Order: sequence, then structure tokens, then C-alpha cells
Amino acid sequence: MANVENTWWAEKYRPKTIEEYVGNNEISEYFKHCIEKNELNHLLLYNAKSGTGKTSAAKILANSLDADVMYINASDENSVEIVRDRIKTFASSNSFKTWKIIILDEFSYFTMNAQSALNSMMEQFSKSTRFILTCNYIEKVFPSIQSRCTCFHLDSPAKPIVAKRIQHILDSEKIEYELPSIVEME
Repeated sequence: MANVENTWWAEKYRPKTIEEYVGNNEISEYFKHCIEKNELNHLLLYNAKSGTGKTSAAKILANSLDADVMYINASDENSVEIVRDRIKTFASSNSFKTWKIIILDEFSYFTMNAQSALNSMMEQFSKSTRFILTCNYIEKVFPSIQSRCTCFHLDSPAKPIVAKRIQHILDSEKIEYELPSIVEME
């Protein structure tokens, strides 16, 4: 049961705003500029490690802009049919918002055929649609897709930042802990 509760905490305490997002100052500053100007390039957020904030960053930015947002977990939905059906339908639909943003999480699992189809679609719908791709393995992303994106390598948050966040979560959940066990992370 503890594992299920921990999973709930991961979503419950996932940062929801750029102010809550910590650990990658370069991307935070870039996002603040995007939000202020309501502008966005295609983005590729990458790091081979999980837990660096790729998905959180993508969701924060997409939800902070005047945009309709579609989220696809590309490790589950990664075929050319997804591109031709779901993505093309969304990208070609009308919207009352400035942008349509498609988050393709775990993009390195997209098949070669799906990447080929997406490559041309990124150009075709570039006036109204932006793609935010997250991946662990950038070498699996076509160079032509990389070249269409502003790319950010997201670093793991520093241990003191993680320790502070864990302390906040434990306090919020009224969980007793010993401070030395948290401080050891620093």
C-alpha cells in the first residue's frame, strides 16, 4: 500500500507553476519569457535520467500558455497511425486559443515511421501548433526533428533542493521523520 500512496504523492506534489519548478534555472527563465510573450518554439527536453523534471516542465509550460493541449505518452502510443490520426486531427482542428500544443512524452520510443510522419507535420502546422517532446535518449530522435526544436538538457536537481522538497512533502502529509535523515541528502 505504501507504494500506491507514494505514486499519489508524486502527482499530488508535481509542480504546477513555473514558480514551483526548481532545479533548472535556464529552462525556468526561458519558460518565463515564453509565458510573458505567449510565444513558443518546438521544444525537446532530454536527459537519460528519470526524475529530472522533463514531463513536469512540459506540462507547466503548456498549461501556462493560451493553448489547447494534447498529451500523449509515446512509450504507449508510438505508431505512425497515432501521428496520422490523433495528432493530425488535433493539429488541423480549429481553436479559439493562440496555440495548440502537443506534448509527446517519452518521445524516444516513437517508431522511425512515426518520426518521419511527424517531421513533415511539424512544418505543415507550424503556424498554430507547437510540439514539446521529452525523451531519455536524444540519440534516438531524428536529427531533422532535433533541428526544428529548441533543445534543453535538464539536469538533476541538486540534493539540497530535493531534501527541501521532501521535507515540505513530509510536513504537508504530517509524516514524522528525523531531520538528520533528510539532511544527509544534502
